Amino acid sequence: RLHANRSLHLKVWAVRLLGGFLHVLLIDKTNHSVSVDLRLPAAGSATVERLLARSVRSQSGVTLDGQQLERDGSWQGQPANQTITRDVHGYELTIPPVSAALLSVHLRPGALTLNTGRRHA
Repeated sequence: RLHANRSLHLKVWAVRLLGGFLHVLLIDKTNHSVSVDLRLPAAGSATVERLLARSVRSQSGVTLDGQQLERDGSWQGQPANQTITRDVHGYELTIPPVSAALLSVHLRPGALTLNTGRRHA
């Protein structure tokens, strides 16, 4: 659950994957940085990949995980994912203006399991 002022224009989506992983996508649509504490039922460190640009209208200088997409469709540059560790507030993360971050983390065993209500014989 996200507790934030609507004026932040921060969009957040979380997707649970097979194998016990969780991806959380955060998009900051404002012209100022947003700091978040993600309290997730996760174990260990998390990786962060960022989509960065100078402005929402940028047609050059846009990077994903530190790499830039060339006209021929190839990636230029070295991957620059970030590793963050959980602290007492969860996973602390700052999202720069008009950018996005994808946090990937391994869930604790049994976290976010689905209860279908069916009984197995």
